Amino acid sequence: MGPRAPSLMGLLRAALDPASHSDTARTPLALLTGRVISTVARADVEEGGMTHLSMLASGISMAAMA
Repeated sequence: MGPRAPSLMGLLRAALDPASHSDTARTPLALLTGRVISTVARADVEEGGMTHLSMLASGISMAAMA
């Protein structure tokens, strides 16, 4: 992984942390997790593929095991 990997793994760990989820969120985009997934999905739509979502799923599973 490149130089951006440590910050990405930190972001994924934070997104998995239940403490980062707000009870007052009205939409999934109000949560950090929802914003991450939305950003990644939009990048895939623009490129016409599923690469980013696949990488996100891999990263989340790695972060969950760390």
